[in-house]
Amino acid sequence: FLSTSLVLILKGQAQTGNPWIFFLLIEEALNTLDCLSACFIHAQQTRDTVSTCWVENFAVEDR
Repeated sequence: FLSTSLVLILKGQAQTGNPWIFFLLIEEALNTLDCLSACFIHAQQTRDTVSTCWVENFAVEDR
């Protein structure tokens, strides 16, 4: 999953030629992975589902 995302990001960076976009996308991807892993851990410890956790904690925060 991660390698596919990185390949797509690299292709996008090559097309735009803007290194800042590349770094922002990497950072965003890592943040998303952190949030997802936090939700998986939360879901294992409680009866919440991963999607419930995601919607309640992260989906609302549009930056």
